Amino acid sequence: MKKQILAIIITGLFLTTSIASMCVIADKQKITAQNFNKPLDEKLDLFKMFIEKKIDLKNTPYIKKFINQLIESLDDGTFIPGYYEFWPCDPINIQGDGIGDLQDYEDGNAAFLYLDEGTAELNNSLNHDYVKNEIVGFFLFFNFSGEMIAKNDTIAPVSVTGQSETAIAVELSFLLQFINNDKYKRGTEITIKVKNNKLWDIVVINPHFYIFDLDDEEKNLIYDEIVEETWEIPQLGTKTWNWDQKDSNGNQVPDGNYVIIGSFMINGRDHPVYGGFEIVEKFNKNVIKSQILLTQILEKFPHLFPVLRYSMRLH
Repeated sequence: MKKQILAIIITGLFLTTSIASMCVIADKQKITAQNFNKPLDEKLDLFKMFIEKKIDLKNTPYIKKFINQLIESLDDGTFIPGYYEFWPCDPINIQGDGIGDLQDYEDGNAAFLYLDEGTAELNNSLNHDYVKNEIVGFFLFFNFSGEMIAKNDTIAPVSVTGQSETAIAVELSFLLQFINNDKYKRGTEITIKVKNNKLWDIVVINPHFYIFDLDDEEKNLIYDEIVEETWEIPQLGTKTWNWDQKDSNGNQVPDGNYVIIGSFMINGRDHPVYGGFEIVEKFNKNVIKSQILLTQILEKFPHLFPVLRYSMRLH
């Protein structure tokens, strides 16, 4: 487990950038690292557990690994969609509804916060609103000093004011989600469906997609693309984005696990969405035969398996 310091979230999953240049994200901000003592491993583990407990991340193995890498591998302060770091963070002003906890350690403390709805102002550079069931935030403050009012077991009014040695913010959107297969054969086109989870139409300005290779010790952006158009996604409907498995240099990417992050501008607010998949050299022939047989059965007797048929359409 690599421990330099941090650069996270979820969201999570829930987060951003073109890490090709490793500088661009929703707020186009970059905070320079200052003197910072490495946090205890247990603090990081607590934060990861805190995130996993509060949200059901899709494609959990891929997303969880990616988030772990972010938390554990502080680089030079660059960002990934929906992920922010500050060293130090002063001032902190968070007001709204959520769940929080403050824990003391021999070398300091760690404050955790899940903001279900409200506003977060951090370091005079991040000023974001959060809306219940639309976009939420996770926050971690190391060596926090100030006042924190929150309950640690139920959603309730929260207030956090003060400063901290380090702050991490991770944002996740509930408006959209990725629908894709878990595995793809190497060289085949990968189709990612962006699903509108809400009962109203959603307009996305210039959707931005990022692909990260998860098989290295460190996160590695291999491809990103901005779709130069406006998407109108009807309620519970989908839009499709295709990737040809080529990196930014036009080379076929190797087998392995990948994370896809979408940065979607909706009503002037960036919404990060996370997903994951695996690229393999070839599928198990028996599995393929079973899938073909099941598809044939479903096509012949659709009325007998409506639920299973709906599930297959989602994948």
